[in-house]
Amino acid sequence: MRILDRYIFRSVIATTLLALLAVVALDTLFIFVAEADKIGRGHYGLGTVLVYILWSLPQNAVAAMPAVFLLGGLLGLGALAVGSEIVVIRASGVSTLRIVWSALRPGIVLSLIALLLGEFVAPGLAHRASDMRAEALGKTQSIRGEKGFWAKDGSRVVWVRELRTSGELANIELYEFDDENRFKRFARVDGARHVKGGWQL
Repeated sequence: MRILDRYIFRSVIATTLLALLAVVALDTLFIFVAEADKIGRGHYGLGTVLVYILWSLPQNAVAAMPAVFLLGGLLGLGALAVGSEIVVIRASGVSTLRIVWSALRPGIVLSLIALLLGEFVAPGLAHRASDMRAEALGKTQSIRGEKGFWAKDGSRVVWVRELRTSGELANIELYEFDDENRFKRFARVDGARHVKGGWQL
């Protein structure tokens, strides 16, 4: 049975990885096409676009994992069925449930890898990619710290001390400067929530 488990494992994990490669390649192509028209704005060049796509890959891969697992499992078992290997396995006395369990094991292993990737690697890289893209486009510059984060948008500097689980910002201070970088205005805001086209204070 161990030989059979290893054989099905290899078949299913190979098709799953191929499906993942295809999905990630398509996703990468779509992102590149979407970002291509922004090349040349500010400091946003081809190299920055490629780094942005590279850092976004883990997050995109994790998001695609459920569909990839399903597709890979179906393709792996389908390949075995086409070669009549499933019929031979059933004829040798192996139950359908046992075959299903052998086919699920690659998904469980890859799910654990995806969980670790999604918890510890992908979010940090996705944040860095988003920050780098925004800074290169000249839209905003931000610095995260233990007591919130600072962001610069044109002549305004914003200090957000708290980000709530609902997605709202709280305890905000806004500083505005004139064209010669002289202090112009200060405001303190209790909170802000995202609305279409911007933030409502």
